[in-house]
Amino acid sequence: MTAEVLDIQDLDGVGPVTANKLREAGYDSISALAIAPIRELVEKAGL
Repeated sequence: MTAEVLDIQDLDGVGPVTANKLREAGYDSISALAIAPIRELVEKAGL
């Protein structure tokens, strides 16, 4: 059985700093991240 990921910071490789950058850029859910184009994540969140 796999663990359910509920928060952005629960994703592998996403620590508190990256999670804050994503939230500040308007990505407040895993579903928002899932549909966001990579280029948009890079531009808006500085990743």
